[in-house]
Amino acid sequence: MAVHPVHEALTTQYVKHLLKIKARQLLRRPEFRGAESSDVQQELAVHILAQAHHFDPARGATVTFIARVVDSAAALMCRERSCLKRGTALRVRSLEAPLPSDEGRQ
Repeated sequence: MAVHPVHEALTTQYVKHLLKIKARQLLRRPEFRGAESSDVQQELAVHILAQAHHFDPARGATVTFIARVVDSAAALMCRERSCLKRGTALRVRSLEAPLPSDEGRQ
């Protein structure tokens, strides 16, 4: 059984280096505070594997496809982490604490 070209390319030094660089860039952002580089690299690799079925060798090289997927995955990861619905920008407060507008009235 033949190995998919994208799966095979994941083990190359170029792709490993690309994932390491992109993870380092992402870890500088506040959305990724506390994340580990290896976790970010693994999440990027999962995105590559999820999109591997879209690869068409007639349209371009494997590494070009992987570079585009990594760029879009990084943008998506930043968007997911900064989304207000995910609560990353919200502070945790006690339900019994007064509201900010009530604090000055007492």
